[in-house]
Amino acid sequence: MTKAFLCLTLAVASLSAQELKQGDRDRMLSYLHSSQKQLLDAIEGLSHAQWKFKSAPDRWSVGEVVEHLVLAEKGLFEGVKKTADSPAGKAPATKVPDENILKGVPDRSQKFKAPDPFVPKGIYSTAPAGAAAFQEARGVTLDWARTTKIDLRNHFQPSPLGELDSVQWILFMSAHNERHVAQILEVKADPKFPKK
Repeated sequence: MTKAFLCLTLAVASLSAQELKQGDRDRMLSYLHSSQKQLLDAIEGLSHAQWKFKSAPDRWSVGEVVEHLVLAEKGLFEGVKKTADSPAGKAPATKVPDENILKGVPDRSQKFKAPDPFVPKGIYSTAPAGAAAFQEARGVTLDWARTTKIDLRNHFQPSPLGELDSVQWILFMSAHNERHVAQILEVKADPKFPKK
């Protein structure tokens, strides 16, 4: 009787412990890869002068934008991983649609001040150094997104958009990356941007 009860309990537990859906995994990985490529393409071949150029004293250089992205990648991923490692939570009363993240976060019509831990300090002196640091940080996120079994749709944490599940936080990270690639392109389009 005890053995039968144990088998039944394990069977029920395995049915209720859902894994990440392949569609969610594919969407996360696709956006992580494409947003990384956008960034690397945007900074490829930049000279030291171009890397450090600021259109105004209160604006970030391309190097500072990339440093911000490295800091954000590490910090946001740490939050996602911590949330995913916690017990599954109750879904919020109002679900934020994925499309709100994909459209809203890259939109630069509204500016925001970066949280202190994500404010750049000028660590990377060259584009290759910044690119390598970003690829290392993004590589950790990609490896985890590629291999996690956790159903990330059942793990939530707050964001400026509302409660997001952990799949949405990964999408947020990629959309944030896309937002700042647009910022880099704005810096490069400045008439005073060094020719080399």
